[in-house]
Amino acid sequence: MATLKPGESHIDFLMRNKAQIVKYLDEQGLYETKDIVTNILVGLKTSYQSFGYGFVIISGCGGSGKTKIAKHMLEWLNKQLKVDFKLIATDENTSTDSLLARVSADSLMSQTGEKYVVGEMGQALNSGKHMLWDEINRTPFENIQKMMTLFSEKEVEHRGMNFKVPDGTIILSTTNLGSKGTFPLAQEFKQRSSVIEVRYDEGQMKRIMYALFQRDALKVDLGMALYKKTVEYAKEGRNGWNYEASVRTVKTFVDRVLIGVSFGLKHEEAVYQAIRSVLVQFTDESSVFIQRKNAEINSELEPDIKKIIADYNVKSKTTA
Repeated sequence: MATLKPGESHIDFLMRNKAQIVKYLDEQGLYETKDIVTNILVGLKTSYQSFGYGFVIISGCGGSGKTKIAKHMLEWLNKQLKVDFKLIATDENTSTDSLLARVSADSLMSQTGEKYVVGEMGQALNSGKHMLWDEINRTPFENIQKMMTLFSEKEVEHRGMNFKVPDGTIILSTTNLGSKGTFPLAQEFKQRSSVIEVRYDEGQMKRIMYALFQRDALKVDLGMALYKKTVEYAKEGRNGWNYEASVRTVKTFVDRVLIGVSFGLKHEEAVYQAIRSVLVQFTDESSVFIQRKNAEINSELEPDIKKIIADYNVKSKTTA
């Protein structure tokens, strides 16, 4: 178990133990996270040096693993130093009242004056806990505008109570890009934090493949080869390609592979069928490409797919 050096902040402790954090994430099934963890830690350190607390917003599409990465990083810190964290959930009804303090229902019915219920973030601030503030763009910025006073001045008065951000506090937040029910991330938040983006890139796809194929190197290589070939096919000369469409495809791709394996298909067959069934999702629904017939897709892509699978079969027999 790692220990805190005299005078060392929790953020510096995390930076010193980056390799251990990456290893812990790996044990939780979150593979290939070294670059993401590095970016988050640098963001925390930058924010800490500027404002006295670490505030990082991890941005990405749903399912990209951002919340799990943030949660397990704070979880690792708690395991080492026994410093708990608070999960702050956000939705369209979130407000400064619900985050910091609101008038209690009982006091509204009595004649003894207002009484207040301290909110989730208020509790975390008062107890010195770190925070995972999930999906902060689920609520309009106007609803929580007063929070910027808190982050700008490190303290704010609300409902007769004073809330302060303790030095060295870690706030890991997430935002969902392009999801329904979200609002643009306010510039004020960007100015008081470091924004890190987690994308469905090759690293993310490799993490998925590792989990899908129990870290079998040959199967992972097969899956990645098929995935790259499909991406190459979808992107080349097709104006309908966009990132959001590729995210939907990756998620559906993995679902289809799992379904195929559960029905007894060999993994290479499952991957092949998954590619065939979701390929058109790499483009907008309005794209002409989505209307292309399977025969046309087969004629262009199938020879390459079959060669990749044939090469895999040769390698698997060689290593058997």
